[in-house]
Amino acid sequence: MGIITALAVVIGVMGGIATSAWLEVASVYWVIWVTFIGWASFYAAGGGTEGITKSVAANVWGVLIATISLFTFTKLTFNASIAAGLCVGIAIIVLILAAYLPALGFIPGQVFGYAPTAGLFLSGVYVTAEGASDPVKLFLASAISLVIGNVLGIISEKIGGAVAKS
Repeated sequence: MGIITALAVVIGVMGGIATSAWLEVASVYWVIWVTFIGWASFYAAGGGTEGITKSVAANVWGVLIATISLFTFTKLTFNASIAAGLCVGIAIIVLILAAYLPALGFIPGQVFGYAPTAGLFLSGVYVTAEGASDPVKLFLASAISLVIGNVLGIISEKIGGAVAKS
């Protein structure tokens, strides 16, 4: 069996199992669609040990910068459109300048961390009982989900490779 067919079958089966497990767990700290972004990020980073290292570092950096910028946005009291634009613009500059550091050089992986964090923030789920943004819960949900996706990526790569060879 060819590698593409093997990966299609393996990732399909694993993706189905992951989705079923997520539905059973129903945790605010594990979001399945963010997990699939982490999984894709692993492959986009080239796979293997180097890929998971690059992907996880970039993903978590993106989550951190998004969390800081979004939490800052909630504290600003002037025009929301201008405040949001400033927070996102500054965050993206900081995000991408970090690519000068070799460990954070995978810029798409940074965006794979930033974007779902913003999406989760906009969902309104990650707030305190008082209705304020809960940056710790937001950070953990994004980071945990992305790391799970990266781990599933390397597992699927190994199993897919073994299936293709058999």
